[in-house]
Amino acid sequence: MTSKKYEKRTREYKKSKTFPYVYKAGPFFIDATDRGNAAKYAHYACDFNMRTEKWQLDGKLDGFVALGFFAGRQIEKGEELTIDYNYDVDEHNFSVWPLLSMRN
Repeated sequence: MTSKKYEKRTREYKKSKTFPYVYKAGPFFIDATDRGNAAKYAHYACDFNMRTEKWQLDGKLDGFVALGFFAGRQIEKGEELTIDYNYDVDEHNFSVWPLLSMRN
């Protein structure tokens, strides 16, 4: 979403006392607070089994990036999917900023 939409949503989250989970992706923001895909089931672990990569996608808006989760090793059937959140809390904007180890 754009910065303008992010600011509006942040005000709404503060009003409803909802703690947002937002990724900065180039000039855009990815809000995983209420919606997401299967990646939302990945949990934190010190000994994580997936890595996160940031990708620029052809044909998308300039500056738009996508996050991808990739197995860092063989993951067994039934094993929990885990990543390193490596996040910081922005108390002023009431947001979580994951500082994921992203490579282009």
